[in-house]
Amino acid sequence: MVPQSILKTMKPPRPVVPPGPDNPLGAYRMRLSYDLYSIHGTDTPWAVGRLGTHGCIRLYPRHRELYDDVRVGTPGEIVYQPVKVGEDGGRIYVQVHSDIYGRIPSLTRYALAEVRKRASPAASTRRAYGPRSRRRADSRWTSRASDVTGSAG
Repeated sequence: MVPQSILKTMKPPRPVVPPGPDNPLGAYRMRLSYDLYSIHGTDTPWAVGRLGTHGCIRLYPRHRELYDDVRVGTPGEIVYQPVKVGEDGGRIYVQVHSDIYGRIPSLTRYALAEVRKRASPAASTRRAYGPRSRRRADSRWTSRASDVTGSAG
């Protein structure tokens, strides 16, 4: 059954959409414990990661293996994380997205604190949150993770 909120946007509205290439859920759907939302594919891959959904999490069709890897009943957690920090080979990477829910008063301060928390002891504190990481957080660069190591603080 198609939820009422989605029916309003369909042309023509169809209370049931059969499986196939025009199904907005794509080829696969993973139900969550809160049945109103799910993780599913899409018939519009350009919409993955955008705010145009009705609350579901859309995946690219190529991520089909997720459905094979996750067994029914596997616990999971959905987190809100506009600032992502990671380390690879001694390099620190930061990715900052807009805080769409307005939960973080200063993305810059938050991003710098996350870098400090997650930087390995081997990484120089000065290198881990120098001017480059401050610029990345300030600019709200949202495309790819940025290497913030190697700049003098």
